Amino acid sequence: MKRLFFLLLVLNAPVVRAQFAGWHGKPYEIVRDKNFPIVSILAHQPHVVDILRADSALNRFFCIQSAALRNHVTDTCSSPANLLREFTIDSNSQLLNVLDDIYDGNTAAFDSLVGCLRLTARFALYEGLAPKEFLHAAWRALFKGINHIVDQYGLGLKERYPDIDSVSFDVTSTAYKQKLKALLKSVSSEAGDSLFFSSSLKIAIKLMELNGRDEAARHEPLLNTLNIAAGTAQNNFFNAYVAILILGSGTADTATHLSPIGAIRCDSAVAYYRRGVAPFIIVSGGYVHPFRTRYCEAIEMKRYLIERYGIPDSAIVTEPFARHTTTNIRNANRLIFEYAMPFNVPVLVVSSPSHISSITEGKEFEDRNRRELGYLPFKAMTRLSRCTASYLPSITSLHLDSSDPLDP
Repeated sequence: MKRLFFLLLVLNAPVVRAQFAGWHGKPYEIVRDKNFPIVSILAHQPHVVDILRADSALNRFFCIQSAALRNHVTDTCSSPANLLREFTIDSNSQLLNVLDDIYDGNTAAFDSLVGCLRLTARFALYEGLAPKEFLHAAWRALFKGINHIVDQYGLGLKERYPDIDSVSFDVTSTAYKQKLKALLKSVSSEAGDSLFFSSSLKIAIKLMELNGRDEAARHEPLLNTLNIAAGTAQNNFFNAYVAILILGSGTADTATHLSPIGAIRCDSAVAYYRRGVAPFIIVSGGYVHPFRTRYCEAIEMKRYLIERYGIPDSAIVTEPFARHTTTNIRNANRLIFEYAMPFNVPVLVVSSPSHISSITEGKEFEDRNRRELGYLPFKAMTRLSRCTASYLPSITSLHLDSSDPLDP
């Protein structure tokens, strides 16, 4: 089944690549669509939406949440936890059973939805599943993602890396409770979708907006901003490697644009680029260190490569979202796929000696990828020298991560 999916993915590559490149709209609309592709796909499936709205159990759930919103607008004593908990969706709840039953009664309509979800490639890990199970898993991912945002950016819980991903407020303060009340009032007064998850989704996205966490939307669509030249470069010559990937390194303070370690990594990568081992350099790293930094690791590395070494813009692919080494690799793979580079040619990784050791020695890095992403985004990771390694990209890198709303 997986082999069939990958064949279909290749045959439909222009469609998938167009969807990856097509992030448009206001920043938090892009944040929503990147985190919850099932929602943006449903917007183009009115028949499916009508079926969901007509179900009495789903409509009852929506009405309960709407009533909770109205009550909380006038509530004067509830804690933030009480204000928000009613808007999480239990991923093991009866809702999933209801959705399964709705599928059974409307298989043609929902199989069409599943077909569109498959083409986004954002559910690559589910490809071995039959349509009903695939959709079940997609609904569960929606619930998990909403809940994670509410927990992390509403309640200050479940932070994988608190130093860079944490909530921006003291969630126990009276001032924060007032901000939440204003947020809930805003959602309550909005007209719009009456789908069963609509209130929870709106609250989740507004919580990210309240915290100013729009990193997932910055510079999108990349083909119209940072990667205009590289994304359209016609280069059919690939030597030993498809690209040279420089792993980002954060700065120690808010005034520094590029860390000394990041500059050294760029210096090393230039030497390999000038030998002609690959036609592209991928710089990877987001707005990560220190907390809420103004500077993006990838953008500052690109600027350094151009200004110091004269590397052409068309040879630099900028990946400005990754927040960890795991996503440096995963996100680089996504751009390799989106920009029609071959997936069967290895990537050359350039970093510091200790960093290369951490990704090539033992099983710790593999275990971290499985724990945080749910899969390995690479195959055959091999150390080549003190500062380099190589790997083959995995197509599963296209699968979204519903537990990291800043870089799903």
